[in-house]
Amino acid sequence: MDLASLAALIVLTISYAKGIKAIFVIAVASLAFGSLAALPPAFTGGITITASSLGFLLLVVKVIKVARLNQILHVAFSFKELGFLTFYVLWSLVATLVFPWLFDGTMYVYPVRSAGIDYVLVPLSFTTSNLTQEFYLILSYSVALVVSLLSSDADFQSLFRSAILSVAIAMILTGAIDYLGAGWILEFTRNASYALAGETNIGSSRRVVGAMPEASSFGWLMTALLSILILLRKTLGLDSKVLICIILAIIFVILCASSTAYGMFVALIFAFLFQTLLRAVFDGQIEREKSILEIICLSLLCVLLFEIVLYVDAIRAPLFQLVDELVLNKSASSSFEERTRWSRIAYEAFISSYGLGIGVGSARTSNGLINILASTGVIGSVLFLLYILRLFYYAPANHRMYDRFALSLSMLSPFIGLALSSATADFGIILAILFGLQSPKSLIFTGDPSYE
Repeated sequence: MDLASLAALIVLTISYAKGIKAIFVIAVASLAFGSLAALPPAFTGGITITASSLGFLLLVVKVIKVARLNQILHVAFSFKELGFLTFYVLWSLVATLVFPWLFDGTMYVYPVRSAGIDYVLVPLSFTTSNLTQEFYLILSYSVALVVSLLSSDADFQSLFRSAILSVAIAMILTGAIDYLGAGWILEFTRNASYALAGETNIGSSRRVVGAMPEASSFGWLMTALLSILILLRKTLGLDSKVLICIILAIIFVILCASSTAYGMFVALIFAFLFQTLLRAVFDGQIEREKSILEIICLSLLCVLLFEIVLYVDAIRAPLFQLVDELVLNKSASSSFEERTRWSRIAYEAFISSYGLGIGVGSARTSNGLINILASTGVIGSVLFLLYILRLFYYAPANHRMYDRFALSLSMLSPFIGLALSSATADFGIILAILFGLQSPKSLIFTGDPSYE
């Protein structure tokens, strides 16, 4: 066992022993180390179990051990809580265990895991990817369940703030180390089977990867965190720590040079503007004045950034090159063609399965929503859609308009990222946490966060 895995196991073990709060913060913070395997692939038959996956598994075990059974069942099966999501996951399990066998060899797909550098069409069959990807989906669901249970605690608001700031700071620090050319410091954390999976340069511009496997995954997580920091700024408390994290996160979203991150960032801007409009129209004079002040500050920041881009050659030339590669020439790239082909073949497999689906982990896509459709079929997709609609219908009660839709709006950017780049049907840990916070009993907006 290498030093990185040993260190991860020691930290996770100590955190588990200290209690729910400690393991929650450590598990969330470990998301910043996406290439760190807590158990080396050599010990697990080539399957990567990351530090974050093991951390959240320990969190789930810790919470389930102390929660009451009737409380767990209520959260899991009430349609005002996770009911539709529970049935979506249960159906995905049925689809994964049955349909790869039922349609074995009758259609071709691009596999989730490739034996070589390139992905090639293979006959549909049941593989270890079906088990591992279903496990990740169940883990994400379980995180949503335990966060829903925890969110009714009076001190969860402060715990949530600590966890989000921890992972944001970890992302910023690892991004800064990588950007400053000291990426070798992070090499010991790259012991997963996929390690550094993507190109780190576009022309003369270096893409920031941090401790993640590729620039797109770094950009996805950084932008998702930025969405939470901005749209849940009232819950987190807009103090100096949060403000500095927001500013630095914006910088690293730009530096990661990921088209997925840029798409998510545009969605975040629209969500912020809509939230500000709700706040100004529905939440009284004081909130209206705060909204106007935020818009003025944002406008001044945009003008400042525009001036910097316009007059600083060292920034303008690389930025224009990135726009040219990631936006103007994106559709003509071989990468874009390949990723589009993955989704098209998966959709054709869905059609060939008579709408039943082919099981989670059977096919790779570049669009998570298409993967949900292809993996779980019409039934699974409808259940997932009903759950998303429920998030808006059963928003946390007894809060002002600004609060009621803050969580829903904070999900927009991660959902765009899911649609633009996800290779599987797993909605991921970040969305799982936000799903859990949507519990009608959530106290996430109660009181003021603790600043320590």
